[in-house]
Amino acid sequence: MEIKDVDGAAFRQVLCAWCGKELEPRADVGVLLKLGSVADRFQMTEVVTALEEAIIRQLSVATCADVLSWCGGAWLERGEEAARKLAVERFEEVAGTGGFLRLSEETVGRLLEEDGLGVGTEEAAFEAAVRWMQAGDGGSWRGRGLLRAIRFPLMGWEYLEGRVREAVGGLDGEGIGSVVEEALRAKAAMRDGARADVRLLGPKATVGRVGRGVRWEDYLSMADGGGRRLRGHTGDVRAFAAWEGRICSGSEDGTVRIWNRASLEEERALRVEDGAPCGVRSLAVWEGRVVVGYSDGRLRVCSLATGECEQVLQGHTGAIQALAVQGTRLVSGSWDRTIRVWAMGAGAAWACERTLTGHTDWITCLATWRDKIISGSADATVRIWDAATGALDATLTGHGGQVLGLAVGGDRVFSASADGTIRSWAAGTWSLERTVRAYPEDGNEFPRCLVVSGGKLVSGSCGGAPCEVRGREPFVLSLRCVTAPI
Repeated sequence: MEIKDVDGAAFRQVLCAWCGKELEPRADVGVLLKLGSVADRFQMTEVVTALEEAIIRQLSVATCADVLSWCGGAWLERGEEAARKLAVERFEEVAGTGGFLRLSEETVGRLLEEDGLGVGTEEAAFEAAVRWMQAGDGGSWRGRGLLRAIRFPLMGWEYLEGRVREAVGGLDGEGIGSVVEEALRAKAAMRDGARADVRLLGPKATVGRVGRGVRWEDYLSMADGGGRRLRGHTGDVRAFAAWEGRICSGSEDGTVRIWNRASLEEERALRVEDGAPCGVRSLAVWEGRVVVGYSDGRLRVCSLATGECEQVLQGHTGAIQALAVQGTRLVSGSWDRTIRVWAMGAGAAWACERTLTGHTDWITCLATWRDKIISGSADATVRIWDAATGALDATLTGHGGQVLGLAVGGDRVFSASADGTIRSWAAGTWSLERTVRAYPEDGNEFPRCLVVSGGKLVSGSCGGAPCEVRGREPFVLSLRCVTAPI
């Protein structure tokens, strides 16, 4: 039998499935989509249902854009709904796939209009839109209307005046200039508590996306530099940790407070009254538990769900300044110049496996890389330890002051020091790659802590500008000053 405009092989597979033969369980999503279209055309309802279920089971970041772009008719309604939900929730990842560029303008626009779009910043939504717009035939621009779905006033001042104009200024110089100017005016109005004029940008331009979480940079423009402050602590806040949409903060007042990351509302305050009050110096989170390091040298393990203290770990004789998690091990660093490695478990008491000694001054920071523990100390060195054996693998020297921050990005380890520099080390060989002066030699500022996020290295500072945060493209230093939100 010859059926025109239907792939013969696809028809045979569908017919076999209709006759009771089981479908290939690991078939490519593209193949399943093609088979589903054929089955729908010939009204093989049971086969259509089976194929749609198989597509939904295989749905992932890599495949959801292909499902959304498939013009297969109404038969894929549930699959498209599931794919759209995933694309909204994990938009930044989906936007990086090749399938995203094949989506229609209507589909991309619908995603960008979602209040719950899963982007860390509005800038990420804009970059995704620009990437799609620039992927037209022959490198031409397409879908200029997508810019209407971007909420420009939620972006940073410098980004609006710089990157936005640069990215699409050539597309419509006068038009985008008007958009940027209105966005800047809207930001100023939001800062002053006034109503924002968004005639060009649209009514949702100043509405924060639920899926964005909290961007501390949004508070740069507030009159007191603080924006939305999370109030409750009565002492200095010394530690933070993040866990499944929550932020944990630890203070010298002896409490740990748990905040909802989206709403910034306090969910619970933890205080363990088992002796003289002591301050919280460090935090770590592991499988629904928060580990709290105190100034009296004790560690307390508390349930994040109930706030109950499950156990107290003792052994350190000085304040616990740093905590890190390495697999099922907890690593703690103290003023007593030692590092302790604890075996964590869901039910049993956590036992100290070993104590690492060698630093000649107090431990300031910790990080992990694969099966290694990385420690920074006031003795100006970084040491590399084997987590399983406790053996010292390497001692990294060169800093001229206390090592105050550590971060790991891929196969690089970054260290920040009171000497005003940040150093990059090759993980594994531990050779020095580069030294960057983060602050002038004759100044009184220095990098205090480090984190790698979104391909950038971000450092906090101490000294002359205690509330400064610097965001860096790998070693191309650009300055931004952000006031601490708490």
